[in-house]
Amino acid sequence: MKDYELKAQKLTEVFLADATPMQFSINILMIAVLPAIGEEFLFRGIFQKLFAQITKHKLLAVIITGALFSAIHLQFYGFIPRFLLGVYFGLLLVWSKSIWLPVLAHFVNNFLSLLLAALHTKNSLAFNPDTIGTEKEDAVWVIASTIIVLVCAWLINKREKKAAEG
Repeated sequence: MKDYELKAQKLTEVFLADATPMQFSINILMIAVLPAIGEEFLFRGIFQKLFAQITKHKLLAVIITGALFSAIHLQFYGFIPRFLLGVYFGLLLVWSKSIWLPVLAHFVNNFLSLLLAALHTKNSLAFNPDTIGTEKEDAVWVIASTIIVLVCAWLINKREKKAAEG
């Protein structure tokens, strides 16, 4: 598994190495836009709906789909964070009843990862984005970002419940 992840990392580095603005634009399309649309329509639009019908339980469908979403990426060391991301995308669909909110969230996640990786490759960052959240000093940022994500999710859920009632 570690060997597979190292190969995936090297492939990413090839994509980002000396990218011209045109190449970076193509990377945005290939790494941020297409996966956001394709994966969300597949996982949330098809699989989550199917698992909800089979289990008769939306939250269980979200969890199963999140696990499948993470597993299909074949990156063992990133399974838990990607699983949680998949669950978040699934909850966004349940609460908003629109596939476009998880598509947007997926795009933002992939785009920011791509941008940070590209800036790191060009030595424009004073830190390595691959190590964000792994240092003891980063705990404040991890907690803060977790709170922000949870508050946003709660606000979306609250807004959607209010819209459904009125």
